[in-house]
Amino acid sequence: MNRQIFSQLQRVEDRQLSSIRDQFLGEEYDFCVEAIINPLLYTSQLSALPLLLNEYSAWSWNSEDSGFIDLNSQVEALFNRRLKQIETKSIKEDQKAEAVEIHDDLGGLFQVQRFLGPAEDTRAPLFEDFYWFDQPSNIALLFDIEKLTLDLSENRKALGFRNWWRSRSEIKKLKRTLAGFSKLLRSRKVLAQLLSSHYMRRSLNPLIMELVDLKIVCQFLSGHITSGKLQDSITGGGKLNSEQIKSLESLKNNISDKVHKTDMSDSMKLLSDFSRYRQNLKYFRFAHPAFNRFVLLTDEDEI
Repeated sequence: MNRQIFSQLQRVEDRQLSSIRDQFLGEEYDFCVEAIINPLLYTSQLSALPLLLNEYSAWSWNSEDSGFIDLNSQVEALFNRRLKQIETKSIKEDQKAEAVEIHDDLGGLFQVQRFLGPAEDTRAPLFEDFYWFDQPSNIALLFDIEKLTLDLSENRKALGFRNWWRSRSEIKKLKRTLAGFSKLLRSRKVLAQLLSSHYMRRSLNPLIMELVDLKIVCQFLSGHITSGKLQDSITGGGKLNSEQIKSLESLKNNISDKVHKTDMSDSMKLLSDFSRYRQNLKYFRFAHPAFNRFVLLTDEDEI
């Protein structure tokens, strides 16, 4: 319901209010819509499975924060090993005890603390630091290997042999880094789980979801349980019919085939999900100190 409401607000923000905002605030406030229309503000649980499936990837079937936290720390370590030229800062930065934000009326800062650490006291001014991995657009700039290779080929003469050879080596490193990310997901046995969430967004029959728990469907599509266990999980006497089972089996096979044939574009999509989630966690933390400073006047004398 929140998602439906906020999608209407986003249309107004993107269309009617965009030119007004540009006129009075300028380009430095382009982030406003992303900060306001943040999917993490739709829900009271930052790792809720329906939220992850609709907006990101299913880091955890059990809606546990540790699913993202553990995976993200390993991705950060991978990047710091492979991408020496650009530091990948940890999303969780320890703050000094005396700088902890003391106002948390909505509990948002406490909720995001597991991901980002304690919030600094930002009475004046409000701020949040973003690094390269917190910007989804940077994933495309860094890891679109096909485009990088094409650009390099077209500019070979202008670069000269030495610069061309150096750039070619850098692209190979980026390609190996992307392959290392995919290998990491395979080693943790979560690649099918993450890819299945993308398929479920656009291919899952809503009628099936009325009968089967979302977590159970994820486990089936990822190949962790059989159709028999899927049927056994349904309570209340209802069962999936043969056509519904057939459609789920077909979707499961598609996901399995995709896992075996995972390419660079799949890895980029999953990396973009990581980056966007990191960005939205920081927008979430950025929003709550602002929320804490609003005062709603309800007493007639005060008004």
